Amino acid sequence: MKRNKIVAFIAALSVAASIGTGMTGVFANADNEELLVTAETVEEVTSGVKLVYDEDNSTDTEKVIKAYYVGVDSVSGAAVNLQMSITTATAAEVDVAIKSSPTVNTDKLSEGVVNFNFSNTSGSTTEDKLLATYKITVPAGTDEFTVEQTKVQITDGNFKSISSTKSTAQLMTLTVPKWTDPNATEAPEPTATPSVVNAGVQLVYDADNSTETEKVVKAYYVGVDSVSGAAVNLQMGITTATAAEVDVAIQSSPTINTDKLSEGVVNFNFSNTSGSTTEDKLLATYKITVPAGTGAFKIEQTKVQITDGNFKSISSTKSTADLGWVMIPAWATATEAPTQAPTEVPAFTGDNEVAVSDIVSVPSGKTPAGVYVKVTKNGADAKYGEDYAAFLDGKELTEEEFENIQSGLKPDGTAYVDDVVNDIINKLVIKGMNGTKVSMGAAYMTGDNQLQPEDVTSVDFVAPTAAPTVAPTARPTATPTARPTSRPSGGGGGGSHGGSTIASGSSTSGVAGSQVTTPAANFTDLDSVPWALPAINTLAGNGIVNGTSDTTFEPLAPVTRAQFAKMVCITFGIGEKNPAAPTFTDVAPTDWFYGYVEAAAATGIVMGVSDTEFDPNALITREQMAAMMYRAITIKNITLKTSSAPASFTDAYTISGYAVEAVNVLSAASVINGMDDGRFAPQETATRAQAACIIYQYFLSYTN
Repeated sequence: MKRNKIVAFIAALSVAASIGTGMTGVFANADNEELLVTAETVEEVTSGVKLVYDEDNSTDTEKVIKAYYVGVDSVSGAAVNLQMSITTATAAEVDVAIKSSPTVNTDKLSEGVVNFNFSNTSGSTTEDKLLATYKITVPAGTDEFTVEQTKVQITDGNFKSISSTKSTAQLMTLTVPKWTDPNATEAPEPTATPSVVNAGVQLVYDADNSTETEKVVKAYYVGVDSVSGAAVNLQMGITTATAAEVDVAIQSSPTINTDKLSEGVVNFNFSNTSGSTTEDKLLATYKITVPAGTGAFKIEQTKVQITDGNFKSISSTKSTADLGWVMIPAWATATEAPTQAPTEVPAFTGDNEVAVSDIVSVPSGKTPAGVYVKVTKNGADAKYGEDYAAFLDGKELTEEEFENIQSGLKPDGTAYVDDVVNDIINKLVIKGMNGTKVSMGAAYMTGDNQLQPEDVTSVDFVAPTAAPTVAPTARPTATPTARPTSRPSGGGGGGSHGGSTIASGSSTSGVAGSQVTTPAANFTDLDSVPWALPAINTLAGNGIVNGTSDTTFEPLAPVTRAQFAKMVCITFGIGEKNPAAPTFTDVAPTDWFYGYVEAAAATGIVMGVSDTEFDPNALITREQMAAMMYRAITIKNITLKTSSAPASFTDAYTISGYAVEAVNVLSAASVINGMDDGRFAPQETATRAQAACIIYQYFLSYTN
């Protein structure tokens, strides 16, 4: 017995090295004795389900595990529960070889649990005794983890069962190794230097010596004992740096190239006749001058080559050196130190609070690089510690710690590692005073190394006793004095788009309650959209839309975000606003749509594609159009007549989180319809005819 345990323990330690045609695992039999299993075939397992890691079909982010039935000749039913030692898996599929529709439960995937069961009316077999195939999606770079069976039950063709609960089936633990790219060139053994980069140049932000306008980055050589030459190319995530210096510790006259600094590029190289070393392995120090107020940005290496004292090189182009990166946080302005001993600051309480995880959702397969949170009060930035505060895992954050999170860093200013962003989303709570508005979303790194928030959702803190709500419950109350008597038969159709632009009407009062009339048709190009005739004619007659000429409307042409913002403002009687300072950097006072976009932003109808940009000339999507309309209806406290349950669109799962409520409410009120094939097509661009139908059908949906 003792010998068996020792052998099993050695086998468990060797499991990562034994992936191949065979598989090593540890089983427990009915007497709770550990048994060594190194079977080439599944028959060598006494009874139960044998798990085998499928190395050939696995990747860095998808682990494939085959499950074979053992101890029965055929299977009419089975139940297998698995417990993984990781909680970071983002998806799990189970394909049962002898059942097309098993019950698969991944509700507790965040706890590492995957279960499945099925039952047939007769026994079935497979040639290789394959019972099921698991496909588990994990983050890139996931370390070795274990998959442990916590329950196994198999019923054979004679409806006799073997079960782990009755000690007639064994429970197995399988080790899934860390991914190793079979095509990768093995990197040199790294020396004892800081984290992340195993061979090459490690970048480290020097917070102690940096200022608001000068960012200091240290570069350390890794993977070589001495350096006779090096070439390092950097790409910054900003193009506003005004100067860059590189002080190479072991070369007094390196070649430094900043010709493309306006594109964010800084390069240097040097060559010595012999190898040199530094005590702390410092290769170079960068000093980058940036404008005051520069936000967080990323610096990443695009090329690294180091030649050691023996004139042997490691290089990123030959995959023998890593390409590293470092995040530079936004500068936190220090406050003047108190002249006397400070009194203890009481914890911020606030009137309401919201958990970020209740609002922000991260789609499967996407990895956020940061958390976007913006808090405003009466249209201006709210004051941290006075109007609101952030709490992480119950601990109140300082303003600097909170700014680090917003800049794509951990609270202490260091870079994120692995799944820390999702962990922060799950643990971050915002507390605010009444009258504050919190906008939140997950942020992702763009191709130009900038953090870009997606699916930003806002929460208003409105009353001491009221919990914050994402979607206001109030809906339209006013009734138009006259309604069109006919209703379009469609409104979601029309999939092709022309290239012309819309010319929205003059600033007439299109708000609920104003006169709406149906003039005679003036346009001669509406044969392709018969379902939109009443909408186009009615809105044109009331100055909400114009034709592209006296006789043409171009119904299949697309609509931009700015054009639809203007249509919504006119529809709801929202006058133009012309502040001296623009809300968005891409909407200027000289733009024809400036007053309408500013009015829509001030009332909360539009949120922008980021904190600083509106993207006015982008073609509006169907879900964006629905979201703008719904916000306007809510802000105007209008109630819609609900004629049915929300539509069950076949592609509902593709609707962005910020637009789900809008689509549900507007479809229930018949303000929006789907496409002819049952889809809503949320990311497709909207046509002029579709835009007209949404506004027209809104007018038809009033109720007191």
